Amino acid sequence: MSEIEVNTQVGDRMAHHRELRTSWRRHSKGTGWERGARDRGDRLDPLTGLAERDHLRARLGELYRGAQESVPSAFEYLLVVIALDSSLDPWRRTARLIVLGHELRCFFTGGETVCLVNRSRIAVLVPNRPSLSAELDLLREKTCWEHGAAVWSVPLPSTHREALSLFEALDGAVTTFDV
Repeated sequence: MSEIEVNTQVGDRMAHHRELRTSWRRHSKGTGWERGARDRGDRLDPLTGLAERDHLRARLGELYRGAQESVPSAFEYLLVVIALDSSLDPWRRTARLIVLGHELRCFFTGGETVCLVNRSRIAVLVPNRPSLSAELDLLREKTCWEHGAAVWSVPLPSTHREALSLFEALDGAVTTFDV
């Protein structure tokens, strides 16, 4: 094979790859995927893989929707809070959040909403069930103990406004990543 034929084949392959990239960019712009632009309700924290705060706010809104006509669905749920010591070195806290994010996704596999509230707290919207107390004891004694994290649960309040206030109060620990 001559040098001209090799250069032609390489050029053809490069043109083919360029065409594929252009086609993908056109497609991704149309679907909102290029450069990570996604639907705000479907955003995940890139380090922990957990849903971002907006997702939990949206879930709370869903649970309280139509509450004027009946008892809110929210009364069937608890908010479980996992908190790391906010005085930890930011890098160490971040490393623990990454590991906790993975372990919590493995622990809560029944459709619970697991959300990163800030760089020291995680909240989980969990259906209240008879086995939940034992499950939280296991979470507290195994996974969270290993990472120095506290675990507690809070019943959801009677109104959406109160639930949002509770959620905002959870964010009182560390609101920025200070590395």
